[in-house]
Amino acid sequence: MHYHTSALGRWGILFTVLFFFFTDVQAQFSFEGQLLERAQVRNGARRLPSPDDDPAAFLSQRSRLTANYRSQDFGTYISVQDVRVWGAFDQENVGPTLNVYKAYGELYLGERLTLKAGRQGMHYDDGYLFADPNWREAGRTHDGIRLAFEDSTFSLHAGGMFNAVGASAFQQPYVVNTYQNMQWLWTKKMLGEKSHISAIAVRRQFNIVTPDGEASVDTYTLGGEAASGVGPLRMKLVGYYQVGEDRVQRDVAAWFAALRLHYNLEKVRFAAFGHLVSGTSSSDFFDGSAKQSSFDILYAFRHRFFGTMDYFYSTSYDPYAGLQNVMIRAEWAPVSKLWLRSDLHYFATQAQVLEPVGGAALPNYLGTELDLSFTYNWKPQVQFKGGYSQLWGTPTLEALIGGDSNETANWLWLQMYLTPTFFTTQK
Repeated sequence: MHYHTSALGRWGILFTVLFFFFTDVQAQFSFEGQLLERAQVRNGARRLPSPDDDPAAFLSQRSRLTANYRSQDFGTYISVQDVRVWGAFDQENVGPTLNVYKAYGELYLGERLTLKAGRQGMHYDDGYLFADPNWREAGRTHDGIRLAFEDSTFSLHAGGMFNAVGASAFQQPYVVNTYQNMQWLWTKKMLGEKSHISAIAVRRQFNIVTPDGEASVDTYTLGGEAASGVGPLRMKLVGYYQVGEDRVQRDVAAWFAALRLHYNLEKVRFAAFGHLVSGTSSSDFFDGSAKQSSFDILYAFRHRFFGTMDYFYSTSYDPYAGLQNVMIRAEWAPVSKLWLRSDLHYFATQAQVLEPVGGAALPNYLGTELDLSFTYNWKPQVQFKGGYSQLWGTPTLEALIGGDSNETANWLWLQMYLTPTFFTTQK
């Protein structure tokens, strides 16, 4: 009789063997898991519905196993995951669905200096350029190397990535839909318990294929943020400027600005956000020779800042006309472990949009979105979340992304999140 072990089971056995092999009195090892189950009913998420569209209902699942080893001189982190929609594979599927989410090694070059190499997440400041999102089932990671200096009040990170299509014998065009190489420098200085300034510089290069052969296009992003706070009030100002070329070799000069205000009490929180993202007018965007002003937010949070229905800067649409996003947030904890939240968004373009037929100027107003949600931390390793969102779109939004602005666009979701620690050791 033959017995078959699932892919996650085989990785679990491997991690268990690694645990007993590596763990000693001088090291720390943890073996952890994640199980995210999410049910959704979409009727206008990411795109306005049309009269003939029916709502979509599905359940998705993310399963992760993570082994984390730390010694005095080095550490390793390995996380594998399986992401699927229930029923997308038949019951006898044997195809590969497992992949490496993160896998990196760290060298501790002193008390304050660390070198990290491998597949890793990137998150800087509030995640307006680089974020390590937990909402996306698959997450987002980068293959690269990072040198980090950290002390109690000052941080300095420098790193880079270089991607290739494979281990080829000679140079091959890099046609994968991501950058070929990227370098960045980030620094942060604390100016007190609630105040800091930070700055970042990023160079990102894409390899493209043109009628004349291969070409490289570079984009440079510079900027930073300043934050301060007094008592329960906190304020943050963010700004970036972007130059270079876009992926069709048009010159770019774009910018991003954000202002955030937070007022936090024990059981009540209020926040106001203003995001202004530069864009290109319709006439310039469709003119191949015109300079572009559409800011690329790189690998930032989308879902967190620009509405949970993911209309803007999502996988389906980058607004070439830019975005004005004003958001008011209120949070309340009526009982222990439960938070209720309400986000109200006002959306408008930053640049002028013209009608597809006729060319008349359209109003900048895109729509209003209301996001209602709850978070219930039932146990330390068990969390429930859910929410309802509705967007009231306009003919301008319809002209940009399709659908019918007269139709009701809404979205309902509920999730369970389990984060067990199977075993751990301490120094």
